[in-house]
This record gives sequence, structure tokens and C-alpha cells, in this order.
Amino acid sequence: VPVAPSTAELRELPKTFALAAEVDTTHPLRAAVLLVQVRAGTRSLVEARALLGELDLPVFDAEVRLREQYRLAFGTVPDDLGDYERVLTELTEDVTA
Repeated sequence: VPVAPSTAELRELPKTFALAAEVDTTHPLRAAVLLVQVRAGTRSLVEARALLGELDLPVFDAEVRLREQYRLAFGTVPDDLGDYERVLTELTEDVTA
């Protein structure tokens, strides 16, 4: 579930995961939070990770920084996956584990 490190977005996550749990009863799925539009070293990022820990939600270690290249990549096949390379690695490791 991609989410920016903003309190408003983070507070809605329990509803999203509750709905995912309902779907999981008939169609097994796994969900985890992916922090996107992140600015490294900011208070919002630290507080977002702390809140996610309090909510006990699964969270990717990888983060996707706020970068113009992602906004401009829609509809293209980028040569450089940037931060999404780490996301792909985590997904691949999780599936093969």
C-alpha cells in the first residue's frame, strides 16, 4: 500500500488493512506499507515509521524518495528503476522465502 509520510494518510491505513483482511478470507493476499514521496532525514519520515510501528502494520524497509523522475515516468519503461529497485528486491525475497 503506497503512502506518503503524512499523518492524514497514515491514519487511514487501518481501514485499508481491515478491508484487505476481509478480502483475504476468500482470496488470500499479503499487504505491506510502502513509504513513497519520502524526504530523507525529515521528522515526518521518522514519525511515520514510529506510527506504523504503533499500528503494528507490515512495512517495507525500502522507501521511495520524492523525485521528479517518478512523476515523469508514467506510461514509459524507465531504464533506471531508482528506489523501486530496492522495492523489487524486497518483493522478490519475500516471495521466494
